[in-house]
Amino acid sequence: TNVCVFCMYVVIFACMFPVSLCTYVCAWVGDSVVRTVSQVVLMHEEPFPTDLVQQLGECEDAAGLQAVFDQCVDAGVQRRCCVAGIHGQPPHVGALFQETLAHRACRCRCLTVLQACFEEGGVDAIDAPSCTTLNTPLHLAAQRGWEEGVCELLQWGANPNSQDQDGYTALHFASCNKFPGVVNQLLEAGADAGAL
Repeated sequence: TNVCVFCMYVVIFACMFPVSLCTYVCAWVGDSVVRTVSQVVLMHEEPFPTDLVQQLGECEDAAGLQAVFDQCVDAGVQRRCCVAGIHGQPPHVGALFQETLAHRACRCRCLTVLQACFEEGGVDAIDAPSCTTLNTPLHLAAQRGWEEGVCELLQWGANPNSQDQDGYTALHFASCNKFPGVVNQLLEAGADAGAL
Protein backbone atom coordinates (compact mmCIF):
# COMPACT_ATOMS: atom_id res chain seq x y z
CA THR A 1 0.00 0.00 0.00
CA ASN A 2 2.93 2.36 0.63
CA VAL A 3 4.01 1.86 -2.97
CA CYS A 4 0.48 2.67 -4.19
CA VAL A 5 0.38 5.86 -2.12
CA PHE A 6 3.80 6.84 -3.40
CA CYS A 7 2.72 6.18 -7.02
CA MET A 8 -0.36 8.32 -6.45
CA TYR A 9 1.85 11.20 -5.31
CA VAL A 10 4.10 10.70 -8.32
CA VAL A 11 1.09 10.92 -10.66
CA ILE A 12 -0.17 14.08 -8.93
CA PHE A 13 3.33 15.55 -9.16
CA ALA A 14 3.43 14.63 -12.86
CA CYS A 15 0.24 16.55 -13.57
CA MET A 16 1.70 19.69 -12.04
CA PHE A 17 5.16 19.74 -13.67
CA PRO A 18 6.65 19.14 -17.15
CA VAL A 19 7.53 15.60 -18.25
CA SER A 20 11.28 16.32 -18.27
CA LEU A 21 11.27 17.41 -14.62
CA CYS A 22 9.15 14.41 -13.61
CA THR A 23 11.46 12.05 -15.46
CA TYR A 24 14.50 13.53 -13.72
CA VAL A 25 12.93 13.46 -10.26
CA CYS A 26 11.36 10.01 -10.60
CA ALA A 27 14.15 8.21 -12.47
CA TRP A 28 15.32 6.38 -9.37
CA VAL A 29 11.87 4.84 -8.88
CA GLY A 30 12.13 2.70 -12.00
CA ASP A 31 11.35 2.67 -15.65
CA SER A 32 7.70 1.62 -15.33
CA VAL A 33 6.79 4.52 -13.04
CA VAL A 34 8.62 7.01 -15.26
CA ARG A 35 6.77 5.64 -18.30
CA THR A 36 3.46 5.88 -16.43
CA VAL A 37 4.21 9.44 -15.30
CA SER A 38 5.05 10.47 -18.85
CA GLN A 39 1.84 8.91 -20.17
CA VAL A 40 -0.27 10.64 -17.51
CA VAL A 41 1.25 14.03 -18.29
CA LEU A 42 0.83 13.40 -22.02
CA MET A 43 -2.84 12.50 -21.51
CA HIS A 44 -3.29 15.61 -19.40
CA GLU A 45 -1.84 17.88 -22.09
CA GLU A 46 -3.60 16.57 -25.21
CA PRO A 47 -7.08 15.25 -25.93
CA PHE A 48 -6.96 11.69 -27.19
CA PRO A 49 -7.71 11.44 -30.93
CA THR A 50 -9.90 8.31 -30.83
CA ASP A 51 -11.44 8.93 -34.26
CA LEU A 52 -8.04 9.39 -35.90
CA VAL A 53 -6.65 6.26 -34.21
CA GLN A 54 -9.61 4.30 -35.56
CA GLN A 55 -9.06 5.70 -39.06
CA LEU A 56 -5.35 4.81 -38.89
CA GLY A 57 -6.29 1.24 -38.01
CA GLU A 58 -8.56 0.96 -41.04
CA CYS A 59 -5.95 2.07 -43.61
CA GLU A 60 -4.91 -0.59 -46.10
CA ASP A 61 -2.26 1.22 -48.18
CA ALA A 62 0.61 3.67 -47.75
CA ALA A 63 -1.18 6.63 -49.35
CA GLY A 64 -4.24 6.24 -47.14
CA LEU A 65 -2.15 5.82 -44.00
CA GLN A 66 -0.06 8.87 -44.87
CA ALA A 67 -3.18 10.97 -45.49
CA VAL A 68 -4.70 10.12 -42.11
CA PHE A 69 -1.34 10.58 -40.36
CA ASP A 70 -1.09 14.03 -41.95
CA GLN A 71 -4.44 14.82 -40.29
CA CYS A 72 -2.88 13.75 -36.97
CA VAL A 73 0.02 16.14 -37.57
CA ASP A 74 -2.37 18.96 -38.48
CA ALA A 75 -4.31 18.30 -35.27
CA GLY A 76 -1.07 18.24 -33.24
CA VAL A 77 -1.68 14.72 -31.94
CA GLN A 78 0.87 12.72 -33.93
CA ARG A 79 2.78 11.72 -30.76
CA ARG A 80 -0.40 10.34 -29.19
CA CYS A 81 -1.09 8.30 -32.32
CA CYS A 82 2.51 7.04 -32.57
CA VAL A 83 2.57 5.74 -28.99
CA ALA A 84 -1.01 4.35 -28.89
CA GLY A 85 -0.97 0.66 -28.02
CA ILE A 86 2.64 0.52 -26.83
CA HIS A 87 3.08 -1.68 -23.73
CA GLY A 88 -0.43 -3.01 -24.27
CA GLN A 89 -2.03 0.29 -23.30
CA PRO A 90 -5.28 0.89 -25.18
CA PRO A 91 -6.46 2.20 -27.50
CA HIS A 92 -4.71 0.21 -30.19
CA VAL A 93 -4.38 1.41 -33.76
CA GLY A 94 -5.43 -1.92 -35.25
CA ALA A 95 -8.33 -3.08 -33.09
CA LEU A 96 -8.46 -6.58 -34.59
CA PHE A 97 -4.85 -7.44 -33.78
CA GLN A 98 -4.40 -4.79 -31.06
CA GLU A 99 -1.38 -3.28 -32.75
CA THR A 100 0.55 -0.04 -32.76
CA LEU A 101 0.91 2.50 -35.56
CA ALA A 102 4.34 1.01 -36.38
CA HIS A 103 2.58 -2.32 -37.09
CA ARG A 104 0.10 -0.58 -39.37
CA ALA A 105 2.94 1.26 -41.13
CA CYS A 106 4.57 -2.10 -41.88
CA ARG A 107 1.29 -3.62 -43.05
CA CYS A 108 0.85 -0.65 -45.43
CA ARG A 109 4.56 -0.31 -46.31
CA CYS A 110 4.58 3.36 -45.32
CA LEU A 111 8.14 4.37 -44.49
CA THR A 112 7.42 7.98 -43.51
CA VAL A 113 4.87 6.91 -40.87
CA LEU A 114 7.23 4.19 -39.63
CA GLN A 115 9.97 6.81 -39.24
CA ALA A 116 7.58 9.09 -37.34
CA CYS A 117 6.77 6.21 -34.97
CA PHE A 118 10.44 5.82 -34.14
CA GLU A 119 10.98 9.57 -33.79
CA GLU A 120 7.98 9.93 -31.47
CA GLY A 121 8.06 6.62 -29.59
CA GLY A 122 11.66 5.42 -29.84
CA VAL A 123 12.63 1.77 -29.64
CA ASP A 124 9.46 1.04 -27.64
CA ALA A 125 7.46 1.79 -30.79
CA ILE A 126 9.72 -0.33 -32.98
CA ASP A 127 9.84 -3.50 -30.86
CA ALA A 128 6.31 -3.38 -29.40
CA PRO A 129 4.50 -6.71 -29.81
CA SER A 130 0.85 -6.82 -30.79
CA CYS A 131 -1.35 -7.90 -27.90
CA THR A 132 -2.93 -10.82 -29.74
CA THR A 133 -0.16 -12.48 -31.79
CA LEU A 134 2.97 -10.91 -30.22
CA ASN A 135 4.16 -10.01 -33.73
CA THR A 136 6.50 -7.03 -33.81
CA PRO A 137 6.63 -4.56 -36.71
CA LEU A 138 9.74 -6.45 -37.89
CA HIS A 139 7.69 -9.66 -38.19
CA LEU A 140 5.19 -7.86 -40.43
CA ALA A 141 7.83 -6.16 -42.59
CA ALA A 142 9.64 -9.50 -43.08
CA GLN A 143 6.39 -11.34 -43.82
CA ARG A 144 5.67 -8.83 -46.60
CA GLY A 145 9.20 -8.84 -48.00
CA TRP A 146 9.53 -5.11 -47.35
CA GLU A 147 13.32 -4.74 -47.49
CA GLU A 148 13.33 -0.98 -46.94
CA GLY A 149 11.21 -1.30 -43.80
CA VAL A 150 13.27 -4.21 -42.46
CA CYS A 151 16.45 -2.19 -43.01
CA GLU A 152 15.05 0.82 -41.12
CA LEU A 153 13.75 -1.29 -38.23
CA LEU A 154 17.09 -3.07 -37.83
CA GLN A 155 19.01 0.22 -37.97
CA TRP A 156 16.81 1.54 -35.15
CA GLY A 157 17.55 -1.49 -32.99
CA ALA A 158 14.66 -3.87 -33.63
CA ASN A 159 15.42 -7.32 -32.21
CA PRO A 160 15.78 -9.79 -35.10
CA ASN A 161 15.18 -12.71 -32.72
CA SER A 162 11.87 -11.55 -31.21
CA GLN A 163 9.36 -14.39 -31.19
CA ASP A 164 5.63 -14.27 -31.73
CA GLN A 165 3.14 -16.34 -29.71
CA ASP A 166 4.06 -19.46 -31.70
CA GLY A 167 7.83 -18.96 -31.32
CA TYR A 168 8.36 -17.70 -34.87
CA THR A 169 10.84 -14.95 -35.64
CA ALA A 170 10.98 -12.51 -38.55
CA LEU A 171 13.46 -14.91 -40.18
CA HIS A 172 10.79 -17.63 -40.21
CA PHE A 173 8.37 -15.33 -42.02
CA ALA A 174 10.93 -14.13 -44.56
CA SER A 175 12.19 -17.63 -45.38
CA CYS A 176 8.72 -19.23 -45.56
CA ASN A 177 7.55 -16.49 -47.93
CA LYS A 178 10.74 -16.78 -50.01
CA PHE A 179 12.18 -13.30 -49.54
CA PRO A 180 15.96 -13.91 -49.85
CA GLY A 181 16.83 -10.21 -49.58
CA VAL A 182 15.06 -9.95 -46.23
CA VAL A 183 16.57 -13.26 -45.07
CA ASN A 184 20.05 -11.88 -45.79
CA GLN A 185 19.29 -8.62 -43.96
CA LEU A 186 18.09 -10.49 -40.89
CA LEU A 187 21.06 -12.88 -40.86
CA GLU A 188 23.49 -9.97 -41.17
CA ALA A 189 21.72 -8.33 -38.21
CA GLY A 190 22.26 -11.42 -36.03
CA ALA A 191 19.08 -13.42 -36.55
CA ASP A 192 19.48 -16.97 -35.25
CA ALA A 193 19.52 -19.28 -38.27
CA GLY A 194 19.46 -22.29 -35.93
CA ALA A 195 15.93 -21.35 -34.85
CA LEU A 196 14.53 -22.34 -38.26
